Amino acid sequence: MVPNPVPTATSGRRLLSRAEWIDSNWMFLGMMLCPFVIMGLLELFPGSFRRKFSNALFVGWLVVPVYCFHQIEESQEHAYDLRKWRYAFVPAFNHGTGSQLFPLCDEISHLTCPLTARMTTYINVVTVWVGFPLTMVVAHLLGGRYQFAGLFNWGTATVNGLMGHILPALLTQEYNPGFVQSLVMVPSGLVLMARYGRRCVALCMLSGVLFHVVSFGLGINLVLRTGCSEVVVAVLCALCSSVQPLLFAKFACADPNAVEQYINKQNRAKKTE
Repeated sequence: MVPNPVPTATSGRRLLSRAEWIDSNWMFLGMMLCPFVIMGLLELFPGSFRRKFSNALFVGWLVVPVYCFHQIEESQEHAYDLRKWRYAFVPAFNHGTGSQLFPLCDEISHLTCPLTARMTTYINVVTVWVGFPLTMVVAHLLGGRYQFAGLFNWGTATVNGLMGHILPALLTQEYNPGFVQSLVMVPSGLVLMARYGRRCVALCMLSGVLFHVVSFGLGINLVLRTGCSEVVVAVLCALCSSVQPLLFAKFACADPNAVEQYINKQNRAKKTE
């Protein structure tokens, strides 16, 4: 059994010392893109904020900058956490939750198992920069029930914040990188999903759990147990953050009455424009 020392202020820097440039800096690129994404959304969806938030497409797009802020805002998680520790999330996860979920790491290395710097890049960049936007592009093109697909990505963000940050912090009574921003992201996600009924909340959260089970649980186990490339994690993240929410929107959408009312309202608005 390999040692599993408590992470220190230098653990993240040590992990990044052998990483590629993109693995060390993707979170800063996300921070620079966030203002442009927000300005683009404000331009794409005219009208008051009340009108914007009544538009399921706007709400679906909003998860992209919000999740970027989950990685960056208030210097948290993958850049610098509240203690000013560089890249603190991965060492903290590998030491705690990761070592419990993936006991095989006891035989490998708790510094780079289950998460390596490259796998962390795949999970975050592919999911938030590729999967989430692709979902919304298709939702725009197809319309109808697909307009609600972005809500299921809110389910992924909410499950991540609740199960990956808030619950562990409450159980251990210790700060973990990403905890503070999750206190904002999780209630926001629940409120936005709840506007379309309890069924919507339940299905979105189910989609979020499924995302983590497949892309994270299955993907990492395939890498650790079969020796396959970490690219498989990227592929699963892409599928679970784009195809999966679109399928949920089509076959297991929110309250059917709420969906029908929303679509009729949108159609009436288009006719009066």
